[in-house]
Amino acid sequence: MVSQWIAKIVGVAVLGTLADMVIPSGKLKTFTRFFTSLIALLIIIQPIANFLGDFPQHQGIFLFDSFTGELDSSDIYNRSVETRNKEYIKNIYVSKLEMDIAQRIEKYLPEQEFSVFVTVVETAKEDIYALDKIKIALGERKDIKIAPIGIDIGAKDSINEDMAVLVWGGRDFKELKENLSDTYEIDESRIYIVKG
Repeated sequence: MVSQWIAKIVGVAVLGTLADMVIPSGKLKTFTRFFTSLIALLIIIQPIANFLGDFPQHQGIFLFDSFTGELDSSDIYNRSVETRNKEYIKNIYVSKLEMDIAQRIEKYLPEQEFSVFVTVVETAKEDIYALDKIKIALGERKDIKIAPIGIDIGAKDSINEDMAVLVWGGRDFKELKENLSDTYEIDESRIYIVKG
């Protein structure tokens, strides 16, 4: 193989020299030298081109394994960024949903402190979430009204009926559950109202 390569280089050199002797001086001689040199250069580079033509067999020589590793690490990084972005979007969605539900609950329980917790699940369509359940944790009343009482000596004990009392256990939240169920298209059994 090497002997054939050397023979080609010598052959082009001999033909170039003969053409240079035969052709008279002028523009044609300049073009002949240029093309002879170009052909000689291509013949000299031919083994390198053949070597690169067998590219898959010689990957390791050119450190393509390190490039493959870099591509793999880049792919892993891109997937982790995508996962973080997906979680970020999910958290924003849950946060906004909780705020919206809290505003609706505020209309039903204006004097009650509460917290809203929402659980979402990913649907069959990628990056789309469905509301799974709503949990409303009731706290203390925001402002407890205590009616003034008078103390009469010798009078019977009496309780003022206007006195505000914190009652949540016996409270019926059916209307609130129906409203949330209709608004967010969730079954009432998936809406939980608990104390604290």
